[in-house]
Amino acid sequence: MTGLNLDPLVSMDVYQGIIGVYEVVCTPLLQPDGFYGCKKIEAWSFTELQRIPAVGLSDLATIALIQGTGVTSILAVACRKSHASVSSYDQSAYNVPSFIYLWNTTTSSFDLLQVCF
Repeated sequence: MTGLNLDPLVSMDVYQGIIGVYEVVCTPLLQPDGFYGCKKIEAWSFTELQRIPAVGLSDLATIALIQGTGVTSILAVACRKSHASVSSYDQSAYNVPSFIYLWNTTTSSFDLLQVCF
């Protein structure tokens, strides 16, 4: 079992404002029952494909999208606040954009599709 899952594995580090995109691959190993499978941790490998900066990250979602005759993924990255407010009237902390990315099967990475303010 190889290749990229329909929804690439995405982890987020909220404090650093970084989203990591990983490829997860299972190379089936011979099990005690005589069959090959992915039950042991040694069967799995994780490869980082991309790091996406996301200052003020508050949430993200992947969405499957039919594109032509295939299916691809969209990554929606919601950013809210870039730093602590100086006062209750300080709205500058909320001036951070959110982003929408489209999965590119040729480069195995997300391409920026839209910036949302």
